[in-house]
Amino acid sequence: MKQAFATMEDRFLKRILNASNDDLEEIERAIHTLQKKLFHS
Repeated sequence: MKQAFATMEDRFLKRILNASNDDLEEIERAIHTLQKKLFHS
């Protein structure tokens, strides 16, 4: 399981490497929404 999450993290970091500030803000909002809805219900 640890390897699976490490692979996902690596892919995610590569995808956002060249993201614009607007894209990063949108990603941050999406992550916040997921955390709020999935983990703090």
